[in-house]
Parts: sequence; C-alpha cells; structure tokens
Amino acid sequence: MIENLSIAIDYFDIEVTDAIGAVPAQVSLDRCLETGDSAFCANVRRDTAGTLHLLNIAPDGGLAGISEQNVNVATFATKGVDLNITYSLDLSDMGTINFDYAATFLDSLYAISIPGDDKVECSGKYAGPCELPTPEYNHRFLATWLTPYDVVVSATWRHVGETDLFGLEESRGYLEDSMETRDYLDLAATYDVNENVSVRVGANNILGGCAGKYSCWYWYR
Repeated sequence: MIENLSIAIDYFDIEVTDAIGAVPAQVSLDRCLETGDSAFCANVRRDTAGTLHLLNIAPDGGLAGISEQNVNVATFATKGVDLNITYSLDLSDMGTINFDYAATFLDSLYAISIPGDDKVECSGKYAGPCELPTPEYNHRFLATWLTPYDVVVSATWRHVGETDLFGLEESRGYLEDSMETRDYLDLAATYDVNENVSVRVGANNILGGCAGKYSCWYWYR
C-alpha cells in the first residue's frame, strides 16, 4: 500500500527437548531412588560385587559408579515476536536514505536443566543462571544514506531494555537490583576511492550511553 515500505511480523515459539546437560552424581542417585526414572537410573552402575565403591568394573566390563557425563536431559524454550520494518526514501539529487528497524518482544525464555526441576525463567532478568541480561524488549534502528558522491553514511541506534536481578522479587536498594535501559548510537562512513579501494571509518557509542550508576563493561565483555 505504501511504496518502498516493508513490514514483517514473526511469532516464534521454540522448544528444544533432550538437550545436552550434565547431571551431578548425587542428583542421579537421589532422583533414581525417588522416581525410578531411567534418565537418572541409567547413570548408576553397580560393580560386580553389587556396590558402587568396592570395585571399578561393572558386570558388562564397563566402569562402575555414578556417571556425570553429558546426557540429553535438558529443556530450553523461548517465545515472542520479531518485528522488522524497512523503508526507502528517495532524496532525488541527494541520493537515498534507507531505514531498517528490527525489534524483539520477548515473552518467555526459560530452561529446565534436569527433568523434574522447576523452570528457570530469564525473560527480563540477568545474572545467576540467566547470566547476561535478557531484556523483554530491544531494537536496532539503522539509517543509511547512499549519497551521490561515492560515500555511504550510516547511523545505528541500539536500544537494550531494562532487566532485573534474577531471584530478586522486590527492590532492596542495592546497586545491582536492576540494569537500566541502555541506548547506544554508532556512526560509520564508507568512501569508494576507486573500484578496488574503499575507506571506512566508524565509532560506536559516540554519546557514551552508560549514564547512570552502572558501567558499560557488562554489555561489551
């Protein structure tokens, strides 16, 4: 309906089962006794004397004991919406400006490391089992000016939404209660000297988008 405008909305709902994970020996033993689940009991191998500690050889000739090798027991899942909008603006003798907006609205991102465990929800959280921040909303907005002078200039606005410390139900006034919203502006330019040589310069985060009580290293480590 609008020339040079494109809008794409993608809903994703992905679950990965039987993912690779390691089960601690004590957990395998406890869960096998409690549930009889073969996923745990298969890790417990008695020796030829019927024990877990007297001998190292199982009846089939393999090693006895409780295995902690990687097994396919974990579950990972994520759900949300991706939005992408592109638009091209004709400036006549001044070239063209292309706009590209890509955003993710995250509804859920969780993991279950061992069958029977509670799921660990990481949407909007950071630290602990969630490790790096996983905001519920983030976007990248790119504007590219294709000039008629063999020069291409681009600006990128990166937005990272706020996240809360994992496991903290309410603010306690600590510095690490939450990671504030972050906005970064990157600039770059490319000049085609000739058909074989191009010169490119650029700078990231030119506005120093780490204002507030937190440092930037977390986002760039």
